[in-house]
Amino acid sequence: MPTPPSSTPEIERLHAAYCKGTGLELRLDMGREIAWGRWMQAGFGMEELVTVIGYIRKGIAKGERNAGALRFRNLIGMIDYFEEDLAMARKAQTARPRPATTQEAVTRLVDAGNKVTMLECREPAAAPPPEDGVKVAVKEEMAKFRKQMGTDFTAKNAENSKGEA
Repeated sequence: MPTPPSSTPEIERLHAAYCKGTGLELRLDMGREIAWGRWMQAGFGMEELVTVIGYIRKGIAKGERNAGALRFRNLIGMIDYFEEDLAMARKAQTARPRPATTQEAVTRLVDAGNKVTMLECREPAAAPPPEDGVKVAVKEEMAKFRKQMGTDFTAKNAENSKGEA
């Protein structure tokens, strides 16, 4: 059985950062000190810890990750899982941001010499803004009134208001 590392200031700082970043208040007992020691021996430090916690928290906020991913035993205790999460977090940081418009995407594809299909070029249709019930009811009543009167009073009113001005 490995001898437990003495609680170093670095382990205490890492544990405090872990607790702050995850919102979990856990005591720094011997088992956790050993886990931190192994984690540090694997070459990880404060920068990696902050990166992975931030990445997981964003995933939780989006509904893509489970809050259990922040448990000490999952994040620090399983070094290979931490390494995988770190690789994914770094990949997400370096991923190209999506272009603002489809036209920019097409331009990038054409510049790169890639084949672009019509489906990729089409801009998404903008949905009309929803009308509230009162506005719809008023429009319907005005249409009924105009039909009954047989005249479009809005055009006449516009002509009359021009003459009054």
